[in-house]
Amino acid sequence: GHVAFVTIIGGSFGCCVGTAVGCIWTKKKILRPNDIATSLLAGLVSVTGGAHVLSGGGAAFSGSVGGVLAITFARLLVRLGIDDPVGVLPVHLIGGIWGTLVPGLFSKPMLCAGIVDIRAGL
Repeated sequence: GHVAFVTIIGGSFGCCVGTAVGCIWTKKKILRPNDIATSLLAGLVSVTGGAHVLSGGGAAFSGSVGGVLAITFARLLVRLGIDDPVGVLPVHLIGGIWGTLVPGLFSKPMLCAGIVDIRAGL
């Protein structure tokens, strides 16, 4: 229940925020299907590693940041002339790096009981 909830929240917020930022950055202010897919998947990747220790708010923030980071990195790749036709690098590299940091930053102490013997999150 909880892991599915956190995963859905992270993906949803990643998609909404990442797509909105991508739309703002386009000259014609249009929704681009690759921005939608990239930000959705990056939001999911961003919360998957810590889904068992994140709260709903932590998942929303994590997914949002992951979606924006992925869109930003995808645009950087285009400017640098690096070919990534399916967006693997923004989703898995950037989303994965961010997703590795998220549990340490935003884990909910109550959910960490019995897993580690340190204080959780910031």
